[in-house]
Amino acid sequence: MLVDTRIAALLACFAAGCGGVSVRSEGCPAGARCAGGGASGGRAAAQGVSGADVTGGRGQPDDGDASGHGGKAQSGAAGGMNPSGGTSRGGAMAQGGALSSAGTESAAGAPENEGGIAGSPSGGPLSYEVLASDNGVAFVSAPGLAHLSEAVRVTDGRGAPVRWYAHADRDWLSVTTEGSAGEELVLTADPGGRSADQVAYATVTLFSSPDGAASDRIRVGLWVTSEEPPASANVVETAQWLVTDPIRPYAYVDDGGADIRVYNVFTGHLERTLPGVAAALGSLTVSSDGSRLFAADLAQSEVVSIDLDRSNSGSSWTLESTDPGDLTYARTRGHGIVVAGTGSFYDADSGALLAPSFRGGGSGIVAIDASLDGTRLCRIDRGSAYDMECYALDFDADSGLEVGAAVVGESIGDWGVGSNGQDIALSVDGSLAFVASGSPYNFRGYDSSGAVVSILAGDAYPNNIEVTDQGVTLAGASVSYGPADVWLYGPDGSLLASHKMSPSMHTLRPRQLKASGDGTRLVALTDEPTLAIVTAVP
Repeated sequence: MLVDTRIAALLACFAAGCGGVSVRSEGCPAGARCAGGGASGGRAAAQGVSGADVTGGRGQPDDGDASGHGGKAQSGAAGGMNPSGGTSRGGAMAQGGALSSAGTESAAGAPENEGGIAGSPSGGPLSYEVLASDNGVAFVSAPGLAHLSEAVRVTDGRGAPVRWYAHADRDWLSVTTEGSAGEELVLTADPGGRSADQVAYATVTLFSSPDGAASDRIRVGLWVTSEEPPASANVVETAQWLVTDPIRPYAYVDDGGADIRVYNVFTGHLERTLPGVAAALGSLTVSSDGSRLFAADLAQSEVVSIDLDRSNSGSSWTLESTDPGDLTYARTRGHGIVVAGTGSFYDADSGALLAPSFRGGGSGIVAIDASLDGTRLCRIDRGSAYDMECYALDFDADSGLEVGAAVVGESIGDWGVGSNGQDIALSVDGSLAFVASGSPYNFRGYDSSGAVVSILAGDAYPNNIEVTDQGVTLAGASVSYGPADVWLYGPDGSLLASHKMSPSMHTLRPRQLKASGDGTRLVALTDEPTLAIVTAVP
């Protein structure tokens, strides 16, 4: 069979590891970072937890350049993106040390070597002719616990390209080098030789043709530790809001004050505090590639954008209402959007209010979620009786964000059908919407027509629902007594595991059950108050 000479040259280029420059004449895609080899070195700082309880966090030293720079950036690499527009909020955040500007990061957050995360959002324009369904992937390697391979579906951006090509910029990460639109790109990490208790980073670049420019990028984090993570850990924590990082082993929490605390989900330790983010923090959400954390500032009626690659605040923008309720992030056709529970969409880069809207609620009376692939958004009233609506999402360079007509779920309001709505979550591809409500005592899955097609068992009273990047459904209930308050279901609806994450006589906080980016650890806020952490499937 004849092979296109450009494709042969491309694969040879990838195998050999070209220099970090464009070599279009030799068949390597223009703009590709073909340099192989992962960053190495750094300090091992094991932070294992003995026993089940961690009663206090541990502050971290002010290591490294607070801007997050570990030295000069590599060719083609970049740190974080400070979104354009809005009012600069820099300054107070600069005490905590960088979260991830270097190719490797120690447990304390100090940069270990020069260079940024190649392909971070400011790493150059993307065409999105082919698009990854998930642009942030986390791996972990620990004694007794590992997640080192994951598949990401690659889709055709607008119906023209039929093939895609992929390249990883670190030699510890192997990927499917090419495929057809609709097929999966498999990423596999090799932890051998990685420094313990650090995060290593890599970028996978997608191309729509062998000699084309970058089409999309996937950011990858690998956490390697020499200590076996405790099966469970409980940290005294008064936080009200929780979100986990899609590429790093971190959970971000706030208690309505000015600071955001960062916990390691494998050790339970307090990694650092991001001080002075806002006068009165509200809900949190994070971009799907782990580059930015968005926090509601209730005192100023703003959203603050935090650059996680440099651990400093970037810009802020004004909200249409004092309290936006839940915030969620959607990546639609590669375009980042922050969605507020009040029914508004905001451009994640500039903070500009986008024209479409949906039927939200004042003072956060609705729960919202968007599918990982950004094709669908759903909302549920947090009340009795609840109602729910789902909307198709699309983005066009000319017309901007497009929101389809609402699809309404089954008739809500009949006793025993759905009362006291609490939470909603979408499957990775948006084909299913799962609901947690005080009644009935189970978790219902709705298809795109609004019909109930799945019922997952639970207990009184359901108040949390989440779907991981790996397609596992996390269902949680406000159970004061009983053997379990969290259940894990596989994509086929089979029960994988159950846990009691809240202490006896205490319950899970509504909508505060999350999974780590790699899906191996569960994190929840309880009313004890604690931050509870367990291994997802023992």
